[in-house]
Amino acid sequence: MQREVLDSSIHSTFASCPRKAFYQYVINRAPIGDNYAIGFGVVYHNFRDILEVEFQARGSDISQASQCYNIALERATADWTDPPIGHKKEWMNYERLIKTLEAGFAHWLNEKQQGLVTILLTEQPFTLELPSGRQYGGRIDQLFELRGKLWLRDFKTTSYMGGSFPRRFDPNHQITGYTWASQKLSNRKVEGVQIEVVYNTKTKGPEIHTFLSTRSEGHIDQWIASIEQEREDWERNMERTADLGMLAWPMRTTACDAYGGCYFRDACQKEHPAQVEKWLEFNTIHSVWDFTNPEGEEGIAD
Repeated sequence: MQREVLDSSIHSTFASCPRKAFYQYVINRAPIGDNYAIGFGVVYHNFRDILEVEFQARGSDISQASQCYNIALERATADWTDPPIGHKKEWMNYERLIKTLEAGFAHWLNEKQQGLVTILLTEQPFTLELPSGRQYGGRIDQLFELRGKLWLRDFKTTSYMGGSFPRRFDPNHQITGYTWASQKLSNRKVEGVQIEVVYNTKTKGPEIHTFLSTRSEGHIDQWIASIEQEREDWERNMERTADLGMLAWPMRTTACDAYGGCYFRDACQKEHPAQVEKWLEFNTIHSVWDFTNPEGEEGIAD
């Protein structure tokens, strides 16, 4: 089935490996099991969203901050399950999760006490038309005003961070696309994105680091040209799928080792499409990705 709306997750997967995009977003297959690192990040996103919504519902009264924290903590962690003992991510347990949310709260509270930032949108899904009429979607973590200028905020949770970490956002299609979308939604210039990174490792963390990544109209024009070209490639592959099946979606094996190894690499090692289909049947589940409801996905891709 043709997707009418593609988001940054689909575009980035397609750009890195069309075959993986076929598995995940065309025939809608996802790994069996839990990805605790992604789940950790989802809880943090939810916590920050609930915290802000509750704060605004109470008239942005700083004396209500502790109550907002307690509500956000309870709701965001309600379905949390620790990784099993012996799992490589067993350190991502409830104790570390609470420490991380406490650090996020302290960071948030400091910002509120300074009184310089006004949050305009939080966890805002969008679907907008590109110049061609094609639809591009996503979900903005926050849009805020600082000294009369608009910025996006994007939360990232990671266990890998070095001195060059900020460079991964310049250039970065997700950041540029979300800047474009925010300008469409607000009818105002958006300067770029503040990336708020929550850093945890087995022996270190939590630490919160922030980076700014600015965008110009020239950057956005380049992004539009690139995204339109990718959509043309996607549509051409979809048209060929009826005749070629998965072979219409080429493998890019340079992506096989990304992030510790692609879950689907064993499928791609099979000699014939029928063998791939059998592997997918026994090793994955049907799960439709919906960027407007990322928590509703029944499997979490690597």
